[in-house]
Amino acid sequence: MERHYSKGEGNGPMIAFLRSRVYELLAYGFAEPSPPFLEFVSGGDFLKTIMDALAWYPIRGETDFRPLHEAAGDVVGVDLETVRSWYEELVSPRQNLLYECNYHPSFSTFEEMADIAGFYRAFGVGFGKERADHLSTELEFMRLLALKEAKALLDRQKENLAICNSAQKRFLHSHLGRWVKTLSTVIQDLRFYAPLCLFLNGWIEKECGYLSVIPQEVSTYFPEGEIETPTCSGTRSEEAR
Repeated sequence: MERHYSKGEGNGPMIAFLRSRVYELLAYGFAEPSPPFLEFVSGGDFLKTIMDALAWYPIRGETDFRPLHEAAGDVVGVDLETVRSWYEELVSPRQNLLYECNYHPSFSTFEEMADIAGFYRAFGVGFGKERADHLSTELEFMRLLALKEAKALLDRQKENLAICNSAQKRFLHSHLGRWVKTLSTVIQDLRFYAPLCLFLNGWIEKECGYLSVIPQEVSTYFPEGEIETPTCSGTRSEEAR
């Protein structure tokens, strides 16, 4: 059974910290797979840690963990190279499905990328070798903001708290909250990543409700026929043959 607390009950710092933990784990899930990552997921720790964190979530209503169970099951007994091949289907030049700016019209790509980078610069965040609009990078940024919120609550820093809350709302409204649902429909057949994205979409919807954000969703703007559902051996349709 889920426990639910309001900020007024003094659990605000814990809620913010555990929200940051969920973002961290999801960022980990959509980053390039590594041996520790595969062990963490296939051993059940990925699922358990997220479930433990969401036990504190303040939005009432059951969380559907079935997609996470499915994702964890998809990598049991699977080697790292296979999981990496699934990931490559999402980030290959042919697809580029994990990058936000590919869900906006081409004429606004520069503006969107500059806005994302502006959020990061405001909080002293770099994004290494990845593009600023990579899904994992955006999730990691939300992790940082939620963690800063927890610290501001603990230290009773009202100004910093307001800044962190505002940044989370604006980033969800302008960026992360706009394209995740579309992504989840595009990769609905790819092992591990399809159920993980389905869970991510539910999480972002919860977060938008928690923060009272109503983002305007965007759909893909690729030319007709350019986006294809991944067709590597990691798809369920291929597995069933």
